[in-house]
Amino acid sequence: MKARLAVVLYFLAYAFLFFFNGAQIIFEEIIGLSLQWKLVLYILFWLWGIVLFKNDLLNQLKSFLSHKWKLVYLILGIFILQLASAIIFNWLSDSIMTVLHLQEEFLANDLRVSAVMIQMPLWATIPVMTFFGPMVEELIFRGIIQENLNEKISIWIAIIVQAVLLGLLHLHTVTLSQILLIFPHIGIGFVFGIVKYKYKNIWFTIFPHTLNNLIGLLSI
Repeated sequence: MKARLAVVLYFLAYAFLFFFNGAQIIFEEIIGLSLQWKLVLYILFWLWGIVLFKNDLLNQLKSFLSHKWKLVYLILGIFILQLASAIIFNWLSDSIMTVLHLQEEFLANDLRVSAVMIQMPLWATIPVMTFFGPMVEELIFRGIIQENLNEKISIWIAIIVQAVLLGLLHLHTVTLSQILLIFPHIGIGFVFGIVKYKYKNIWFTIFPHTLNNLIGLLSI
């Protein structure tokens, strides 16, 4: 019961700070600090997640490493699959925007990331955005949300729900064009959800997620 309560508290804290802009309210509007402190929050949530799920993470890591040389091909294969999904969903997003004659713009989340990259040294941003952040997101979306929903509803609905929620995490301005721009994130979340279900191992999504973010940051 205590373990269950700890997981619920972990999820609720994450939801408040990142889904409902609690981090921005606390740090920018109340305390008056830069939202760059969000990087520190991700490190804290990573440490909290390690403590909370240490047994599952260690057991799954052992299983993950047992694939040995096949790991490179598996990770690259999953990465290519999620990249293809992002491209397809991006094409869908662009097509809808063209039909509706919406003006092309950048996702607000990407602009925020670019601003942090400019203001913060790489040694501070790269570890958080390419490992700590992705691992926390995997624990929340493919771990807590997908696994708990799957206990009550169809796995496919659970996968779709967590993918849509992942997309909404990257939505900071609620306009039609911004909603369409999160489609690639939804596509990536959908692929990672399937991978998590297939392998029953969160490390198979953590490392491709890390690789995806690293390439994305280096291309900014």
